Amino acid sequence: MLVPLTRSLRDFDRLTRHVDALFDGPAAAVARDGVSWRVPFVDVKATESGVAIQVELPGVSPADLSVREERGELVLEGKRAGGTVGFRRTFRLSEELDPEHIEARLELGLLSLHVPRRTGQVRQIKIES
Repeated sequence: MLVPLTRSLRDFDRLTRHVDALFDGPAAAVARDGVSWRVPFVDVKATESGVAIQVELPGVSPADLSVREERGELVLEGKRAGGTVGFRRTFRLSEELDPEHIEARLELGLLSLHVPRRTGQVRQIKIES
C-alpha cells in the first residue's frame, strides 16, 4: 500500500516532535521540591593526580552556577541564564581526594573540574610481635 507523501511527512514531523519532547520536555527532567531539575552530561576520569570531571553546561554562565563541597560530596547546581529549569549533580568524594584544592573552569559551555589527591606523607606503622 502506498502512503501519500504529505501524510508520510506529517507522520514523520509528529514523530520528530515527540522525540524532541522526550529530550526537551518534562520527561527529561527530574522533579525536586517542586522545581524541575535537568541532569547534565558528565565525564569522570581518574588520573594519577586525582579526578578530572567534565560537565556539559551549554548556556550557563558562572553567575548562574554553584560548585561546592558539602559533607563529603561535590555539588554542582544552577540554571541557564534567564531559564526556569535548573540542574543538579552530586559526586561522592573518596577520602583520598582533597576537596580543599578543587579547581574549576567554565569555558564554552564545558565545566572542567580537577579534584586532586591528598598529598601527605605516607606513614608506615611498625608491627610488633
